[in-house]
Amino acid sequence: MIRILLLSLFLLVQASAFAQPFRFSFLQINDIYEISPLSGGMQGGPARVATLHQQLSHKAIPHWTILAGDFLSPSVMNQLPWKDAQMMGVQLVEILNAVGVDLVTFGNHEFDLKYPNLQKRINESKFDWISSNVWFKEGNQLQRFARTLPDRQEFFKPCTTLIVVNAKNDTLRVGVIGVTLQAFIPSYAQIDSIIPSARKWADTLKIRDHADVLIAITHLSIEEDRALAQALPELALIMGGHEHENHIEKVGNVVIAKADANVRSVYVHTLQYSKLKKVGKVSSQLKKITPKIKDDPEVLQIAQRWKQYSDSLFQQKGFFPDSTLVNLKVPLDGLESSVRNHPTNLGSLIAKSFQQACPSAVAGILNGGSIRIDDEVSGKLTEYDVLRILPFGGEVVEVEMKGSLIKEILKAGETNKGSGGYLQYAGITKTDLGNWEIQGDSIADDQYYSIALTDFLLTGKEKNLGWLTSTNPGIRGVQGSTGNEDPRRDVRMAVISYLRKGNTDF
Repeated sequence: MIRILLLSLFLLVQASAFAQPFRFSFLQINDIYEISPLSGGMQGGPARVATLHQQLSHKAIPHWTILAGDFLSPSVMNQLPWKDAQMMGVQLVEILNAVGVDLVTFGNHEFDLKYPNLQKRINESKFDWISSNVWFKEGNQLQRFARTLPDRQEFFKPCTTLIVVNAKNDTLRVGVIGVTLQAFIPSYAQIDSIIPSARKWADTLKIRDHADVLIAITHLSIEEDRALAQALPELALIMGGHEHENHIEKVGNVVIAKADANVRSVYVHTLQYSKLKKVGKVSSQLKKITPKIKDDPEVLQIAQRWKQYSDSLFQQKGFFPDSTLVNLKVPLDGLESSVRNHPTNLGSLIAKSFQQACPSAVAGILNGGSIRIDDEVSGKLTEYDVLRILPFGGEVVEVEMKGSLIKEILKAGETNKGSGGYLQYAGITKTDLGNWEIQGDSIADDQYYSIALTDFLLTGKEKNLGWLTSTNPGIRGVQGSTGNEDPRRDVRMAVISYLRKGNTDF
């Protein structure tokens, strides 16, 4: 009888512990390329995110800050010199270390970096990298990416388990997977299929690690996130990146959330779970990052140091980053998904600035891939915004070329739809019948036209345009910059000069 009473008491205590709910939170950021606030200081700023991270960390429930990919590139600062190389994300790693980021997964733009630069940034990072489908590839050999330190190598895990302890000292095991989209894969990496990789490591977390709750950190398109939620309905939460606008939805019981790029907003997810009932609840709050949130002094100091360093270098090149050029009445569309697939007002603005820089030019052409901001620009447009839009610079060149060659170039640009070789232009139209026109007149095959191009397009290095060089028989003259006062010396200078003259026809 006593044994039965003791057993009943033990079971009652166990049930009481299991009945005690578990609460924990995540602060989610994604797609961050800027170290300072945007829109005249009114939006974003990692120093403000650091303050929010600290506030959440000081609460009574466990908390983790998550970055869902894309932070090492693209950044206007990346091309600037640093020590014996270029910055290439060093500023973002230092900032994110100071913010207190806990977990990240790879975004596609991490692979903009050449391997030696990526490895340096990985070595400098203090946060953990989780990737269920990304491998480092050397020849035919595959292994997990690793943080290489003087005394050891720390290989990145395909998944991990977070431990939550409740008021009764019972534990909850939260399994985390991380997956990246299969795009822009460099020669030094392999990215496996998303759903099979996610399924494999989710099952591993459930069987090997006895995970009670599963979540995913992803850098996928929203369509791929939805497919993942359908394939793994046991997930409680998908914290995603890649799109740059905040978004939240449910697929079955799976919450999918994405915050605004450049920490214009963040998501705070609070999860509650009952082991007794084996049910959980996700409460998600979108928080706009504004001046109402105070800057963390340490992170602010780091950001100011990097900004002063970069501003001094830009000023040496003739740029004044804080100078306002125009108040935009409509946003400029620089989204990668736009500039690589269809004409945009930002592409038109840049091409028109090329025409103005080359007075004889009847049209301007650039490759969509030279526009790297991957965002919509609104409000005050500053010189810094122009630098963000066209971080690679380069000259504008005026080229005398045959009409037949222009048609070939435009046809190749259409073939390149979906890639950086898709062409943005001004002064050129295509009729409903498929005929190309310049300034409203049909392009004559044997007539020569003056066209303003980026110097990159004349290197033959763009996709499907390998024959476009100064030696092409369809070209009879190339004229570049004549000096420091010539806006053709830098594509950014051409845009700034165009706007300084009051042009607002985009």
